[in-house]
Amino acid sequence: MTLSCIEINPFIEFENILELFSAKTDEKNIKYNSIIDKRIPSLIMIDKLRISQVLSNLIGNAIKFTPNNGSIEVNIILENESTDELELKFSVKDSGIGIAKDRQKLIFEAFAQADDSTTREFGGTGLGLSISVSLVELMQGSFYLVSKEGEGSTFGFTIKSKVVEIIPKKVIQKEKKLETKEKPFKEHAKVLVVEDNEMNQILMDELLKKYKISVDFVSNGEEAIFKVSEVQYDLVFMDINMPILNGIDTGKFIRASGNEVPIIALTANALEGDEEKFLNAGMNAYLAKPLVFEDFDKLVKKYLT
Repeated sequence: MTLSCIEINPFIEFENILELFSAKTDEKNIKYNSIIDKRIPSLIMIDKLRISQVLSNLIGNAIKFTPNNGSIEVNIILENESTDELELKFSVKDSGIGIAKDRQKLIFEAFAQADDSTTREFGGTGLGLSISVSLVELMQGSFYLVSKEGEGSTFGFTIKSKVVEIIPKKVIQKEKKLETKEKPFKEHAKVLVVEDNEMNQILMDELLKKYKISVDFVSNGEEAIFKVSEVQYDLVFMDINMPILNGIDTGKFIRASGNEVPIIALTANALEGDEEKFLNAGMNAYLAKPLVFEDFDKLVKKYLT
């Protein structure tokens, strides 16, 4: 994997990531608080996708292992700062089940769990933590864990970022003059989301509500093939890794049947060469998970206006 650092406003981008989990915490009546340090500059350069993947993994795990009526606190703090570089510290603290001291190192290994009963009750953490550690190290940062069995856990990491010079106001004003009015959406537009993960279904539902369009959900490729043969959709979001029939084979089947509905692949991998693989399977475009709203919005408007 390689890094792709871009200029971002951390207050907007980090808030967007945090907001994605509000529905799930409300569902479990979890007290969900977050703090973004006001001392952080309003323009920094980082790999937004990788940060989003790691932070989303930690918050998702915190929700999974925190009981109803528990609490989760996310802090993003400015740890150190120099003229052109700063260090950010991210932490996710929960009031969940906690982890025994002798198991804390093991859970960062691929396929390892804190305890076999954890997998049975909660579904495990999969490869998420192992990959998250690798991504943080790729960004020249460090990962840490503070936990006590029965008293919750704090997972966190630090990364370094370049400080970016703010664009003068008069330049921004010139750019605004070039903006054009957005085209209206297709009347009675219909969207199908093919996604087996319940949390991801909730997130997609929240995002698509903004556009006031009709949305259907199915959990695997077989159900998707049946749906598109019955309903004339304007756009399909297709998860790649699903049980029964995966997204690649589903896309090929839909195209072989002569259906030309636009299909956007959804993948948690985002590896080099994925785009070509998805296009060969009949997809029109793809989005990496966790979703970056600007990219998502751009594709929705491209295919539904």
